[in-house]
Amino acid sequence: WIDAFRWRNSLVYDASQPVSVGELGTVRPTDQLDACPAGSVMRVKDGTCEPCNPGSREAGGVCVLCEPGTAQSLAGSTECTVCAPGSVAEERGEPSCRLCAAGTNQSRAGQRECWRCAVGH
Repeated sequence: WIDAFRWRNSLVYDASQPVSVGELGTVRPTDQLDACPAGSVMRVKDGTCEPCNPGSREAGGVCVLCEPGTAQSLAGSTECTVCAPGSVAEERGEPSCRLCAAGTNQSRAGQRECWRCAVGH
């Protein structure tokens, strides 16, 4: 429980109930978690719904960055896509998987780095 939460725009959000704090800065009372459609979160500043950015997904009413080895190119998603073999997503929050460069490869799905090919392959 909290009495107040200071938002980065100097907005003081007075709550007498728990709040949910998302990685991307979205904060709202937990009783409003289902107020927005899937893939979107409620902005505290004006109460409007906003889709989660590419590179993230909505989970439990907050936007969460995609994990390494996964990506999401679309806004407003509830899932991140696992990178296919031969492609990787090195960091959290990647909007797309990138193909391994010449001389490197990755034979497994959902990986964050490509491996140097053996000499002669």
